[in-house]
Amino acid sequence: MVTRRKTLQLACVCVALSATPLALRVARAADSPVSTVDTLARNVERAEAIRAVKNLQYAYSQYAQFGRWADLGALFTEDGQAIYGNDEIKGRAAITQYHTSTFGGGKAGLPPGVLNSHFVDVPLVNLSADGNSAKARWYGFSMLGGGATARWDSGTFQNEYVKDDGVWKISRLHYYPQFGGLVEKGWEAYSNPLPRVPYHFKSEDESGTPIPPPVGPAPKTTATLGSLEQRIDTLNAEDQARNLQNAYGYYIDRKMWDDVIDLFTPDGVLDIGGVGTYEGPANIRRALERDGPAGLKQGQLNDHPLFDTLIEIAAGGGEARVRGLDLGMLGDFASGRAQWSVSVFVNRFVKQDGAWKIREMRVFPLAKNDYAQGWMANAGNVPPAFLSHPVTGKRPAATAAAAPSGTSEARIAEAERKLAMSMAYDGAVNITSAYTHYIDDSQWTSMGAIFAEHGNKHVPFNGYYIGPERIAHRPGAQVAPNGNAPGRGGWHWLMQPVVTVASDGRSAKMRTRLFHPAVGFNVGGGIEGGMYPNNQAVLEKGAWKLWSLTIDEPYFSAAWPNGWGRPMPVRQPPTPRPAAAPAAAVPTIPGSVIYPPNVAQGLLGKRMEGFVGGTGDAIRWPGILNMWFHYKNPVSGRVPEYYWPNCGVCEYAPYLSMEKYGYLLPPS
Repeated sequence: MVTRRKTLQLACVCVALSATPLALRVARAADSPVSTVDTLARNVERAEAIRAVKNLQYAYSQYAQFGRWADLGALFTEDGQAIYGNDEIKGRAAITQYHTSTFGGGKAGLPPGVLNSHFVDVPLVNLSADGNSAKARWYGFSMLGGGATARWDSGTFQNEYVKDDGVWKISRLHYYPQFGGLVEKGWEAYSNPLPRVPYHFKSEDESGTPIPPPVGPAPKTTATLGSLEQRIDTLNAEDQARNLQNAYGYYIDRKMWDDVIDLFTPDGVLDIGGVGTYEGPANIRRALERDGPAGLKQGQLNDHPLFDTLIEIAAGGGEARVRGLDLGMLGDFASGRAQWSVSVFVNRFVKQDGAWKIREMRVFPLAKNDYAQGWMANAGNVPPAFLSHPVTGKRPAATAAAAPSGTSEARIAEAERKLAMSMAYDGAVNITSAYTHYIDDSQWTSMGAIFAEHGNKHVPFNGYYIGPERIAHRPGAQVAPNGNAPGRGGWHWLMQPVVTVASDGRSAKMRTRLFHPAVGFNVGGGIEGGMYPNNQAVLEKGAWKLWSLTIDEPYFSAAWPNGWGRPMPVRQPPTPRPAAAPAAAVPTIPGSVIYPPNVAQGLLGKRMEGFVGGTGDAIRWPGILNMWFHYKNPVSGRVPEYYWPNCGVCEYAPYLSMEKYGYLLPPS
């Protein structure tokens, strides 16, 4: 409920925005061309291409994890190219041999006790206009070697992919190493300043358009409408299964055991390698409580970022196989304990009563070590199987399904709507990744330009800024153009998305984890954790744009040599500025005006309770901040303790709600 005092404080902003007419709520323009089976087939193929590119990269990490060098090499075209810093390798056979020699000691697999864990995420993928090639940008974070040779390595991938004989493959992988070092010393920048990795996209709108409009008429297809509907159902099922896996990860982080149990079927199984197998809700609960009772206590850290998750939907659409990597950041401040762990999960999901649930969850711990000590891989916990190879493997044959009722025109329209929802999933992830890459490169003008006309951004410790012009600034300072100086102090990974999409595919809400390694220059770096609990995106003029962005941080902060087991120096925030109206006339000379926030953070009451710049006493690590969710439990509908389904500032500035501008609200 907004008080009269708050309403008066915000009134000036409402007037400024109310001059813009509201958009009509329409899924498509009335004069849009009617789709045919041929155009639907082309659209499905282009949407599947984005997923194929991502799966190639996820498979690359998973094959590297266990030294499957032949499988890794088979992801490339015959004349593919791999560049790792100064090493340049050409040809599929040479790429296989390079990995075998460099990481495998000349053999398949890995030497005893060694890790080769490549955590790759934050995808920004763009398909070519003809649909036959693609480019993508990723962040990489690696744990390599073992014992005295254990080391970190991290950097940026800028890769290219092609459709070769109907199958997507990697044509060029270019890795730019940027920081790393031996474990006991922490990670350091490889150069000072760091060079900025070039972008493969030419504009902010392109970064928000993973699938560009096709050129020319659609070719004649041999696909039937029924087969296309099944392929779209598979894309939708992948989204739902990924959301289930990622939601599970967030519940584990906070020891929300009731919500974890809700995600399993009544006959569900949790199998932990080296520990035991637990069947049924009561026994699974017992397994979870090996890590303590529900809820995080003062100074407990139980973060499990999930990376490189592959989803494979079985024939018939009733089951899914899920495989990925888990990087554990574990600790207890009271005892000074801080640990890293690495696990692989291989899961089986089933669809029951319209909802995806966990039938089997199998966790294979690979390594666990103290924060600043070298790791030693556990050779005994190797998952028994991989999913289908993205290049050489065959997808499961589709089973016959009952033909949907209705005319062909109605079925095609419904298929296009469902396809738009999966395309929205990828669009929302793309524009989130663009935000990450732009802020890490100090590209402030470009960062502002990926927000919608009425978009809003939260600046931690300060407040909310509205509109691209006011968003394009350094926190609490002046408008700033794109930076020219290279060098970065940290990587803001936004990953592990839980994305809910509106039924017309034109808007989405998303929860993403902030995985934030900070780079050291001649000194060991550090790491910080946070959450973007309810970012929102909309399709505006053909490109995905951010509508709302809220940052909750830091949940913890750590630095070498003690990690999160010891206190960090207190981070002093800038002095919060009062809420204010936009300037009547914004000067055009960069840096000539200082913008205060439109809505000060302190106005959000309980929503910002405990956060620096918010209400109440600031809670710093090892204190436990509130964890907010925009969605209910995806299986049981359980409402989380801290539930905020609206945009971060919408309850205090209702004029910023998407529905005010003609967008359907995604489900909560």
